[in-house]
Amino acid sequence: MERYTRKDVQKMLAELGEEEYRKFHSGLLPGVDHIIGVRLPKLRRLAREIGKSNWEQWIEEAEDTWYEEKMIHGLVIGYGKMDWDKREFHIRQFVPQIDNWAVCDSFCNTLKCTEKNKKEMWELLDSYVNSGKEYQERFVAVMLLSYYVEENYLEEALKRLSDLKNEGYYTKMAVAWALSVYFVKFPRQIMEYLEKLPKEEFIYKKTLQKIMESYRVDDQWKSRIKQMRQKG
Repeated sequence: MERYTRKDVQKMLAELGEEEYRKFHSGLLPGVDHIIGVRLPKLRRLAREIGKSNWEQWIEEAEDTWYEEKMIHGLVIGYGKMDWDKREFHIRQFVPQIDNWAVCDSFCNTLKCTEKNKKEMWELLDSYVNSGKEYQERFVAVMLLSYYVEENYLEEALKRLSDLKNEGYYTKMAVAWALSVYFVKFPRQIMEYLEKLPKEEFIYKKTLQKIMESYRVDDQWKSRIKQMRQKG
């Protein structure tokens, strides 16, 4: 079985980088430096290979100097063969290091282990609800919309979304995104929730916008949302 060192991975990333993609992707990540320009499918492919190999040693060596290294770090935590206790440890180590929306969202999307550990992950998310940190709170919102759009979690999920108080753009956008995803399955409950929000709030306006943009919301509901936007 092939084993990966940090130098191996850096060399592979350098070979996989595309200058035009680096420029394009840098424009989507304001404030993020050290981008090589490797597309996400290639990063996932590499992370899966590390996850099957010496993933634990690789994580210990990882320094996350490059954006792509940090991305792979998160992906390996999702792909690595490990029990819940070990994965929870690495999740808790990694979440405070998240410093952009792309790493956050790709990391969340890769934590498929949540499906088998719903209760444990739910409890883990409690650690970040009132953190006051932009990307830690975004992590909560994206995890909720990815794995907890279920009736038995609805009431508590909405409470958690209300408790995400960070004023950062990427937290508020994630809350609006989550509410729009919950709306698809629970339109009446989310409508009641939205009616209690101040109409001038960013989250209120962005949630309505995202619902209007959704292909999974029927025209009847969109008509009501359109009226709410006009009144706002």
